[in-house]
Amino acid sequence: MAERILTAMYDTRSAAEAARDQLVALGIPSASVTIRGTDAGTTATTAPTADEDKGFWASLADLFAPEEDRYTYAEGLRRGGYLLSARVPDGMQDRAGDVLEQSGAVDIDQRAEGWRQGGWTG
Repeated sequence: MAERILTAMYDTRSAAEAARDQLVALGIPSASVTIRGTDAGTTATTAPTADEDKGFWASLADLFAPEEDRYTYAEGLRRGGYLLSARVPDGMQDRAGDVLEQSGAVDIDQRAEGWRQGGWTG
């Protein structure tokens, strides 16, 4: 069975978790949904070590997103956002996409444009 990875960025962990719960309610296995972000005890401005950076970039590479999108997601995480990624089976992609669109996900393109206007170069 083919699957596709869907991603969405959220401003809060609770919003990302609520979206995850809705995906699980659709029938997507909870093990297929991951949330990455700033956790208790760390800050969004903490620079990763070389090993952490390699692991982080490898995890973003798993999204099969274009490189420029990976930099945008990384910047969103650095700024305190939460990235939800879900491996969605064929036949559920449209419904899962609707859940993500209706769950308060950030418009990442719009957000990135605002960052660029503020000097971020990606």
